[in-house]
Amino acid sequence: MKTFFTAVILIFIALPTSAQEIPNLDRLTGKHLYDAFIGQTMDGIYKRPRERSGTNEFTESFYADGSTYYREGDVTDNGNWRISGDVICFTYSGDLSGEESCFVVYASGSCLYSYNPRNVRNGKPINSNAWSAKTLIRGDVSTCDNLIS
Repeated sequence: MKTFFTAVILIFIALPTSAQEIPNLDRLTGKHLYDAFIGQTMDGIYKRPRERSGTNEFTESFYADGSTYYREGDVTDNGNWRISGDVICFTYSGDLSGEESCFVVYASGSCLYSYNPRNVRNGKPINSNAWSAKTLIRGDVSTCDNLIS
């Protein structure tokens, strides 16, 4: 039995950080959500590389007039952002145009995690590792794994 528990502990120690629960997730709401984005440029990553660009890295700038400029590899687009309730939503006008995409945002240190609203229950992510994008405000000191601004 002791060997079993030792093996379980070693498995958890050996798991990469991305597979472990994300600590201290604080949901950004209202003014805190707005202030986190307005006038900022975010450097981020998606969980998986995007087929359209072959990369999982992106940068997006958020302007006070509600417009954005997005870059992912060689793909760029202009769009709009808005906050509806405690959710941030995006639409784009060029190659990325389509339905509006909305996200619930949580902070852990200086790292911001965006989740599809369907992956959030009772104000918390169902699985903290089911984030869609992980971002850092450009110039902030990173507390994010695999993300440096």
